[in-house]
Amino acid sequence: MTTSFLFDLAIAVAAALLFSLLFYKLRLPMIVGQLVAGMVVGPFGLGLIRDTTAIDFLSTLGIILLLFVIGLELDPRHLKTVGSKAIVLTTVEFLVVFTVGLSPVSLRDGTLALLCS
Repeated sequence: MTTSFLFDLAIAVAAALLFSLLFYKLRLPMIVGQLVAGMVVGPFGLGLIRDTTAIDFLSTLGIILLLFVIGLELDPRHLKTVGSKAIVLTTVEFLVVFTVGLSPVSLRDGTLALLCS
């Protein structure tokens, strides 16, 4: 581990903590604050973290851990009661998003060839 990696990691953790606390005070989900912190200090934000190769691995582990914790908190009985509504809403949402995303292509020249090139 190099010093720059530890420095980048310290910046990321400090920013995530600060934004989490800020979003908690605003009564918003803390995970959104952590995501915003990553966008702010990352290479496309303020650029405080430039080398993302080592942090990419840690972010992948973080996503896996987040999905695992969400899976632990899911209640199968609750999913059964909400299941049919969720399937219908998911299908409608997919169709709306697909149509809205496809409309600029169809307005341009009416073909899907633009998506493939």
